[in-house]
Amino acid sequence: MVDVDPPSEDPGGHESVVAHGENRVLQALHDLYGMGVGLQDLHSGSQLMIQRSQRGAVAVDRVMSNSRFSFDAGPIDSLMVLHLRGGTYETTTGGVSAHVAGWEPLIAFQPGSNAIGTVDHMDTRTITIDMDLVRSVSDTAHDDRRRLRFTSLTAPSHGLRQAWMTTADYAARALETESAANPLFHDTVARALAGTALAVFPNTFELDDLHYTRAGFVGAATVRRAQAFVEACAAEPLTPAVVAAHVQLSAAALEDGFRRHLSCSVMDFVTRLRLRRAHEELAALPAGTSVAQVSARWGWTSHRRFVDDYRRVYGEIPRQRTGA
Repeated sequence: MVDVDPPSEDPGGHESVVAHGENRVLQALHDLYGMGVGLQDLHSGSQLMIQRSQRGAVAVDRVMSNSRFSFDAGPIDSLMVLHLRGGTYETTTGGVSAHVAGWEPLIAFQPGSNAIGTVDHMDTRTITIDMDLVRSVSDTAHDDRRRLRFTSLTAPSHGLRQAWMTTADYAARALETESAANPLFHDTVARALAGTALAVFPNTFELDDLHYTRAGFVGAATVRRAQAFVEACAAEPLTPAVVAAHVQLSAAALEDGFRRHLSCSVMDFVTRLRLRRAHEELAALPAGTSVAQVSARWGWTSHRRFVDDYRRVYGEIPRQRTGA
């Protein structure tokens, strides 16, 4: 028989689903996790029970399965961390694999990647965090989504496993309190979970990229985005305000970021880049093109100022570079 108990919900963000048989299990997984999944070897008496507590960008689930089955799941844009209390979970996803038994946490899916694996009588607490929030915490929200990638699905040490379980235990309890209804509260809990996951499970995140929320701090990833914008638009009119607007910062905050990470101002960086581009162009100056035209193309309104800036960096005047 294929059936499912009607999901029960309450205003506090709780939901409970009991699914019997392959079709209903598939539907329950799709409804709760937003993923397409194929199941193999699931017998008619199989049951999946999910008890969910969700607040904002984070959901805490108790997931129990009474059977062994294999799965082939489509990508989800969430970070899903399992903490097995019983049974086993085996998966290969996004080029990495893991096989864990009870009382060990692991990342169930490489965010944005397919996964194949096997579940055997699993009893787990599953914490699911929206990847937009994880990218925000890691300051990769404006980069390509594939930039942030987990290189291992499990924590490399007992201490790190304990760090995740301690934070997850706190989050699970905190989201059951009356304060959890406050968006500021549950957003803070979600960010703590995301930050702990980035610290515990090996990944491509770099600590220097972290965009701290304290006033005046700009992460290295944000500065790199600003650098890329300048490199793409070096011949266009650029000011600190224009560059800062591209990365959604104030000019003062971006100046602080450039000085912290590059030891120069925004316009120092722009000038150095433009001088390098002019230097490269002067080496193969087309016939009929003057040095003054090159300097104007790269943003100098005063040819004399260009000559002075060029000499200071390259130790010669631009005409010497052309061989004229």
